[in-house]
Amino acid sequence: MNPASIVVLTSLLGLLQQMGSLKAMSLLFLVGFGPDILFIIMICVILNKFDITVKEMRRQHADFSLKYDNNTLLVKQVIKLAEGNQDVVVLNTQTMQKVSDAVEKNAFCPMMRKDAKVEVRL
Repeated sequence: MNPASIVVLTSLLGLLQQMGSLKAMSLLFLVGFGPDILFIIMICVILNKFDITVKEMRRQHADFSLKYDNNTLLVKQVIKLAEGNQDVVVLNTQTMQKVSDAVEKNAFCPMMRKDAKVEVRL
């Protein structure tokens, strides 16, 4: 030990003797266990915030699951509507084909039946 360290130690011991044993023990306790106690308090705060975050994430997950289920039901209903509309589209296409054939043959035009010279225009 160098002389500067010895001077510091003797001054600390003198300070401790002047403080009294209760204050000195309190100071040693705070210096020795203070960081550990602070660390434990910080861990408790962090765990509390983590629990709050987990609860919020679970709530959001439940909301998204409900939205997913609703969207799945909506898609199934749209598929049923599309299948029903497919029959309507096929029926309309067939009907329009019949109308197109009738127009091409011009079977309903009295002039076409009387005079064969009238040109067919589309």
